[in-house]
Amino acid sequence: MRARLEQGPPSASTGPATERSQQAYLQAEESAWLVFQDSELAYGLPKHKQLDLLEVYAGQDSRLTIAVRDAGGLAERFTLADGDLTTPAAQRRLCKMLQDHQPRHVWVAPECKLWSSWTSLNQSRSPQHLAWYQEARQRDRAHLRLCARLYKWQVDRGRHFHLEQPAASTMLKEDTLSPIVQNCHQVLVD
Repeated sequence: MRARLEQGPPSASTGPATERSQQAYLQAEESAWLVFQDSELAYGLPKHKQLDLLEVYAGQDSRLTIAVRDAGGLAERFTLADGDLTTPAAQRRLCKMLQDHQPRHVWVAPECKLWSSWTSLNQSRSPQHLAWYQEARQRDRAHLRLCARLYKWQVDRGRHFHLEQPAASTMLKEDTLSPIVQNCHQVLVD
C-alpha cells in the first residue's frame, strides 16, 4: 500500500457493478464469520493452553507480548507475517488461534495511517486525493469489521478486548466500531 501512496492517487471507480461487488463481498465475509462462530460450538474448551493475551496486528517484537511473557503469562501475536487480515485465509488462521487458545485478552492495534489527522490534511489537496483516500479507507474497513467481530466474540464469552488507536484517530468515529467505543473504557497513554 505504501507504493500506491507514493505513486499518487488513482482515479476513483464507482458504479452499480462496483457497489454490487462490494455488497456480495460483505455478505460472503459475514457468512464466513457465522460459519466460524457455529464451528466454535465444537471447540468449547481450548485445544491448547489458554492464552492470557493474543495480540493482533502486532509487530514481530511487540513489547506487550514480551511483558506478558516476562510476567509469567502466555502470550502470542498475529502479525502481518502470519497473514493479511483482509484475506479470508488469514482470517481463518486467526479464527483457528482463537478456537485453539481462547485467549483471556485480545489486544488489537490496526494500522492508523489512513485515519490520522495527516490523512485529513492530505485528502484535502485535490479531488483525486480525496477519492483515493476514500477508496483506501473503504478497503481498510475490513479491519474495522474484523475488530468488531473479535470484540463481540470476546465479550460474548466473558473475556476481554482492547483496541489501541491514537486519540485523534477518526477510526474511532466509524459506525462499525461504535459498540466498542461505547462499551469500553478509554485510556490515554503517553
